[in-house]
Amino acid sequence: RVSHYVRLIAAALDLEENERNNLKVAAMLHDIGKIGMSDFILGKPGPLDEIEMHTIRSHPKNGVEILKPLKQFESILPAILHHHENYDGSGYPDGLSGEQIPFHARIISVADSYDVILSDRPYRPAKTSDKAIEELLRCAGKQFDPEIVQAFVSMHVRYVDRFAHSES
Repeated sequence: RVSHYVRLIAAALDLEENERNNLKVAAMLHDIGKIGMSDFILGKPGPLDEIEMHTIRSHPKNGVEILKPLKQFESILPAILHHHENYDGSGYPDGLSGEQIPFHARIISVADSYDVILSDRPYRPAKTSDKAIEELLRCAGKQFDPEIVQAFVSMHVRYVDRFAHSES
């Protein structure tokens, strides 16, 4: 699903085919660092304690370590490492902000967050697409790159409208 949303954003930004392909692969592998993490932590219905939070926050670095030996993934490692950085610098693992955050990581962040909002979680039920868009817009400039949010929203509206009209 994240890969699909990334493709929508890439289309809205008119990215070249090679860049779209790299983004698609990065989106599919962005959470590979969660492999081997305890189901107890990943599925915990309540708040994570400090140790559990540290474990979860290690997944971007773990993902890079898993993929680093595979040279064909070298170009996507920055996107995987930094997909939890926030536009205002409050994210992890390095507290990067704005343009310091790799472009592909900023795209994956928006797509992944949209998917998370639409998905049931042990700690909360899924929200609607409209609520997810509201959340992305509310967090633009804080958590997310506002230009990428706007690109996603514009493409999402066109995609949803086209789908709705084809169903009539």
